[in-house]
Amino acid sequence: MVSNDIENRLAKLRQDYTDTISEKIGIITAAWQALLGGGEKSPVVMANIRYHAHRLAGGAGSFGFTQLGAVASGLEEAVTPLLEKPRLSNIDHDRISERIALLREAAASIADPETTEGPEKLSDHIVTNTLLQVGDLDSDTTEALGNLGSFGYSVVRKSAAEVEDGLEDIDNPTAILIDISLLDYGAGVIEQLTDRNNWRATPPPLIILSDHDDFKSRLKALRCGSNAFLVWPVTDVDIVDTLDRLSPPSGQAPIRVLIIDDDASLADYYTMILEAAGMECRSITDPTEVLVASTEFDPEMIVTDLYMPICSGDEMAGTLRQKEEFDGVPIIFLSGEHDIDAQFLALRRGADDFLNKPVSASDLVSAVTTRARRFRNLRARISQDSLTGLLNHTTIKQRLEVEISRSVRTGQPMSFALIDIDHFKQVNDSYGHPTGDRVIKTLSRMLVQRLRKTDIVGRYGGEEFAAVLPGADLETARKILDDFRESFSQVAHNSSEGTFTCSFSCGVAEFRSEDQDLTEIADEAMYKAKQSGRNRVVAADN
Repeated sequence: MVSNDIENRLAKLRQDYTDTISEKIGIITAAWQALLGGGEKSPVVMANIRYHAHRLAGGAGSFGFTQLGAVASGLEEAVTPLLEKPRLSNIDHDRISERIALLREAAASIADPETTEGPEKLSDHIVTNTLLQVGDLDSDTTEALGNLGSFGYSVVRKSAAEVEDGLEDIDNPTAILIDISLLDYGAGVIEQLTDRNNWRATPPPLIILSDHDDFKSRLKALRCGSNAFLVWPVTDVDIVDTLDRLSPPSGQAPIRVLIIDDDASLADYYTMILEAAGMECRSITDPTEVLVASTEFDPEMIVTDLYMPICSGDEMAGTLRQKEEFDGVPIIFLSGEHDIDAQFLALRRGADDFLNKPVSASDLVSAVTTRARRFRNLRARISQDSLTGLLNHTTIKQRLEVEISRSVRTGQPMSFALIDIDHFKQVNDSYGHPTGDRVIKTLSRMLVQRLRKTDIVGRYGGEEFAAVLPGADLETARKILDDFRESFSQVAHNSSEGTFTCSFSCGVAEFRSEDQDLTEIADEAMYKAKQSGRNRVVAADN
């Protein structure tokens, strides 16, 4: 749930915007009066009027002033064809004067609650770490669900009859798990689960579990709205893998979004929406700062207005695309632009998508999430280990060097850890390599889920893992890793030969000097952990 503090910040932002509406309309009115008085050439004035009408249309609609936003959008559309006219006719004068008069009327009515809807609540877009289990599942799956607490998930169970009665007490679960047999229970269950009106945001992904893996079963599940199909027996790693594909795991680093809008109120509003959905945002109001901001922030998504002073959004995108490192970063334009030629120009210069202003919070979160996940998946094929999905050996070492440079530049602490599963050869020999692979995947998923979102984890090789902990001194890092070690040692791993547990040994070192080899120091500490009896974390004294 989003805290009351964030909702209060949104309310204040809306009030601050409300207080500027008269000033915004005054600028438009003054510009129009200047034109009527013959003080300026009409193309200059009309461009100024369109710019401010565009800002008002986007801002008013986003903050819940629907009528005012619609009237401002109508003024923008009326002005656009007149931009290139050196002189305006009497008919043009009357049409624009009428639109501006309607704008003043709409502004005067914003105190009327019937004309203001209010922005969407940010809490509507927070997904909890809860799984909704509908009906009974087989014993293996039930046991697997019992292990999900180690991955940061909780499970809420409801019968089919309870689902038919309503879902008011379920708060935006990560996903829904249901046995395929319940698809025949009656239309009411599936209708409740997939009805958008039952959820404050979009319906959660639907995972169907089945004891048959055939085309008819999969087609049946698909027609009922399923997003994933799992076949018994199902392990905890199978479920977590599926959740990772359907939505970002809770411990995964948040999507980094750069927001560019010359209207600071709107930039702040979009930032609040996306941060409430778990993303990390940075906003700028000057598009000429995009190269510096992108280099420092390394965004995975850029959300930008199309019409801005100094340079337009499509010009900014074209300039950004000239740099190879940003050529693939998705860019979404927020605009009321309906001109197909203008849209194609923006697409040629680097746009990936258009969202019409005013954009709803649901549409913004959905568009950003979808594009950013695709960007991450493409980049992951190069940088990630195929078994675990963690960063591979080369990439984690590169990220370590980046964090060392950052630590030198900022003076902030940074620690590095190496983790090795204890007696892993015995696991493979006793239970088989497929079971060993599941242990590796369990450890990797738990690393992502249980360490901090700012921490960087990778598979160093075989059963060995690495973690970079920015901002953590030696004692902080040691405690984080020791708490994690304790959690992992309690996880029950299933195999045909029975249930067993595993442990790991860990060495952690804090960065002190560029003259030291941090990986070697951490490796020596890990060796001491092994020599001291395993299943422990040893902090290096460097």
